[in-house]
Amino acid sequence: MKYYSTLLLSAIALIALTLPGPVSGEPLSSSQESAKPYTFGFLPYAMFSDDKGFGIGIIVQWDDKRSPDYQPYYLSHRIMFERTTRGIGDYSYRLDSKYILPASLRLTFEARYIASLLEPYHGPGGAQTEYNSEYVDIRGKYYYMYDKRYLQVNTLVQGWLKGEELRWLAGLVILRTWVDTMDYADNNQGPGETLLAYHWESLGADTAGGWENGLMTGLVWDRRDHETSPHKGFWSEVLLRLVPNIPGNDFAYTVLTATHRQYAPLSEALTFAFRFSGRFMTDGAPFFTMPRLDGSFKTETGLGGNKTIRGVLWQRAVGNRFFYGNLELRYRILSLFRTGYLAGSAFYDFGRTFDKPHDNMFEHALDKDQWHRGVGIGGRLAPNDTFIMALDLGWAVDASMDGPGVKVYMGLDWLF
Repeated sequence: MKYYSTLLLSAIALIALTLPGPVSGEPLSSSQESAKPYTFGFLPYAMFSDDKGFGIGIIVQWDDKRSPDYQPYYLSHRIMFERTTRGIGDYSYRLDSKYILPASLRLTFEARYIASLLEPYHGPGGAQTEYNSEYVDIRGKYYYMYDKRYLQVNTLVQGWLKGEELRWLAGLVILRTWVDTMDYADNNQGPGETLLAYHWESLGADTAGGWENGLMTGLVWDRRDHETSPHKGFWSEVLLRLVPNIPGNDFAYTVLTATHRQYAPLSEALTFAFRFSGRFMTDGAPFFTMPRLDGSFKTETGLGGNKTIRGVLWQRAVGNRFFYGNLELRYRILSLFRTGYLAGSAFYDFGRTFDKPHDNMFEHALDKDQWHRGVGIGGRLAPNDTFIMALDLGWAVDASMDGPGVKVYMGLDWLF
């Protein structure tokens, strides 16, 4: 309980410190009076995702746009609460600003607690894992799942090296995970033995989870014309996260992640956007942290699912070393309100791991992973250019390896 209290108090303190007070000075001009200094989005919603199931949640986003000189905002708060039928509770708060710290330093603070009773587990690797959708009927509904709960608090500061394009990044990452294989036999969903339970001894996993506190540093080169709705430019980053062998940590490892995102305008309304990302993680990281994807703005989990390879099962491919990419055409159909829009998209996603297969974990394991690929279409409805509602439909190219049928994803923002 003390971890949740710390999380809540940190969020309240940051909100209180950054709420705007009275602004003194010259009277506003007529043009300034016509511009809205704040935008507020409150969205109670019902959603469906093939990653998480049916869910209900609340998203609150408040952007302080006190002057046109601050782009895309002076300060942004986003609070999210979500519960789903697949046993996932996701609660987060994010603060982002380029202006509240001195010397034009950018602060991004993210606190997030996730309780995932039905977290996916297909084994380390991708195609080597011999995934078989029929096992769900033969061995139980929860055969490819386990219980995972974690708390993460990221505090990142970025400073400028060249104008507002090239910047350095440094910060603290606090991560605590709780893990259980669970026995689902009491739920009458099969024999009760999960794939993770079979692998438990081979993985050398710690049933208690553990602490993985560390430092993050990196370089970010950002030349997007707009941060949340880019039409041209690029956004690249190289991040190094060090989890040292110190008292208080249960694991020690190093992670190097590189990501490049490019936005090429093909016409005034059409954008070709693509992203390539690779990750190298040293030995020593536990299996439950391998899906974590570091980022300068937020963290996600993959490979597979709505944040990496749409159309492919969530966390289908997991390993220390991987590469994935996204190719996407985005078309603005019409403008809405002052800065909002309606847009459509078509995409092709792909990725794979490069780890050697674990000995004796699968009876007929392949020597190496294969490419996991997904294709699909999507749409975006944006009341304003910083609050974007998203819908994506994806299909796995190889349904036998990555899951059959259409995958539906509803959420926020462009993928990248």
